Amino acid sequence: MNGSKGVRAAAGALVFAAGLALAAPAARAEDPVSSWMFGSQWGAGDSPDGVAVDASGNIYIVGTTGGNLGGKFKGANDAFVIKLDADGNILWKRQPGTPWSDGAFGLTIDPVGNVYVVGGTQGAIGDIEHHSAGNNGHLDPFVIKYDATDGHVLWKRQPGTSTEDWAYSVASDRAGNVFVVGSTNGALAGAQKGLSDAFVIKFDADGHYLWKRQPGTVGDEAAWGAATDPAGNVYVVGRSRGGLGGAIKGELDGFIIKLDADGHFLWKRSIGGASSDQASGVACDEAGNAYVVGDTWFSGRRHTPYETAWAVKFDGDGHRLWKQTFVDPDADRDAAAVAADAEGNIVIVGRASTHYPYASWIARVNTDGQILWQNVFGIGTTVGDGYGVAVDTAGNAYVASRQLLNVGSHQDDFVVLDKYAP
Repeated sequence: MNGSKGVRAAAGALVFAAGLALAAPAARAEDPVSSWMFGSQWGAGDSPDGVAVDASGNIYIVGTTGGNLGGKFKGANDAFVIKLDADGNILWKRQPGTPWSDGAFGLTIDPVGNVYVVGGTQGAIGDIEHHSAGNNGHLDPFVIKYDATDGHVLWKRQPGTSTEDWAYSVASDRAGNVFVVGSTNGALAGAQKGLSDAFVIKFDADGHYLWKRQPGTVGDEAAWGAATDPAGNVYVVGRSRGGLGGAIKGELDGFIIKLDADGHFLWKRSIGGASSDQASGVACDEAGNAYVVGDTWFSGRRHTPYETAWAVKFDGDGHRLWKQTFVDPDADRDAAAVAADAEGNIVIVGRASTHYPYASWIARVNTDGQILWQNVFGIGTTVGDGYGVAVDTAGNAYVASRQLLNVGSHQDDFVVLDKYAP
C-alpha cells in the first residue's frame, strides 16, 4: 500500500479524498507496483481521458464526471482535473463545468509546470472567442491554463463555430506554446472542406492565438492526438475518410501530419490498408522520431479478431521505420494512447475484449519495435478500458483507466491510476 489513503462520506457521496490504494508491489514487470482509485457518488460514471507527469514526479489526471470528483457538480457532466504527488496524495483538484455537458479529453504540462487542459462544452466554460453570452454553437472546444502550485486558472479560451467542435488533445513545446487539436463541423481554423475537418490551433503562453490550420478533405476527418518534438514542430494524428494523409486505402485511414513552429505543413502520411484504420495517439522522443498508435477493424465478423491494435514509428522526415501489431486470435484490441521515455521505448494503453464486456491492456515496446511485455488488466469482477498513459523521468509509466467496480451492493465506474516500473 502507498501513502495515507482515506475514504470519507460527504452528503451521501462516496469520495476517495486522497485515493484508495489497491495494489501491493508487483512481482512481474507487467504488473503495477502501485494503484489508486478515485470516485464520486454512485451513478456518476467517472471516466479519465488523460494523464501527465511533471519533472518533479507529480501526476495529473483529467476526464469527465457526473458527480463531484473534482469539486462542486455544475451540470449534466463536468470536466475534472486532479493533481497528485508521487505517492498518490491529492494536492489539488478542480471541476470546470456549466449547467450543460462538459468534459476534459487531454492535457499537457509546459516546461515550468503549468497545466493545460482541453475538452468540449455545451456551455460557456471559457472566454468566448466571439464575445457572445453563451456557447458559440452546439458544442465548443475549450483550453484552460492552470498554475501548477495552486491550480489557479491563468487563462481560458473557447474558440468555436455555430456547429459542433471538439478539442481532443493538446501538446506543449519547450517555449511554453501549446497546440490544440480536434475536429470541427464548421470553419473554425480555415475554410470548411468536408462534413468535418481536423483543426490545429497554436497559442502562446499568455493565451494569444498565433496561428490556426484546418486540414481536411471532402470526406470526414478528426484529429485525435498531438505531440511536439525538441525543435518545436508538431505532429498531429487522427482519421480520415478522404485521403488526408495520402491516397485513400480503406473506408477510413489513419493519418499523421507534421507542421513546423510557424504552421507550415512539412509532410503527411496515410496509415492503413483495405480495411478501416484510425490513429489515436502520438508521442515523440528526443531524436524527433514520432510513435503513432491506433487500430484496424474489419467489416463483419468473418475476421477473428475484429479489431487489432498497432504502433508505427516514423523518423523526422516521415520515413516509416517499423510497424508492430498487437494481435490476440481470440479477442479485439484497440490502442488509445502512447508515451515515450528518454530512451525511445514506448508504453501503449487501450482496450481489450478478452474478457466480457471488455478490459484494459498495456504494452511496453522498445525503440526497435520489439514487444518487451504486454498485459490485460481490469478483469474478473471489474471491467474497463485504458485511456491515458504518461512516463516520468525515471521511466515509470502511469496509466489512467476507467474501471467498473463492485463496491458493496453497488457497481459503478471509477478512475483507476496504475504505476508500472521501467
